Amino acid sequence: MNMSMQSGEHNLTQDQLQQLSELPLDQLTDVIVAGHHDYIRATGPELICLGDTLLNVHGADSDIIRALVPLIHALVDDLTPHLYKEEQILFPAIQGLVTGQSVQSCFGHVSNPIRMMMHEHTEADNLAVAMQKVTNHFNAPEGACNTWRKCYQLLEEFCQDLVNHIHVEDTILFPKAITLADA
Repeated sequence: MNMSMQSGEHNLTQDQLQQLSELPLDQLTDVIVAGHHDYIRATGPELICLGDTLLNVHGADSDIIRALVPLIHALVDDLTPHLYKEEQILFPAIQGLVTGQSVQSCFGHVSNPIRMMMHEHTEADNLAVAMQKVTNHFNAPEGACNTWRKCYQLLEEFCQDLVNHIHVEDTILFPKAITLADA
């Protein structure tokens, strides 16, 4: 997958990626939920609050804020059901493949929901890239208030975490799950 976000200090290292790739898939899904999903759930509402505050205070005077806040809402709104589908449908199916237990599913082969998750990953990545462009790579304008700066800083961290999350799932978890299902 071609991740469009620029490399930053929050990128996963090769060692971290190697460690993640060596985990059994059921443990990897647990790491994803505990690390990335919980972070998204905790940080998403805070980003919405910061964005809404900026819109209320600066929206009349800032094209940037008027463009950014709907993107924040769209990303958080898209991620909420995405996480649920992974945790309630896809990850239990993957864990069933690992343990050899049949998991009741209506989706057929595990590649079907994986394909949908990858499509949703592309949509989330597109929103993150749009936010990066709107914010000039998360650089608050000169004279920006503390809320504006905090929003940009948190948004940059959030988007980098999202890029990491997508990369781990698309390049490690999903291919291994498909290989296991085909075995």
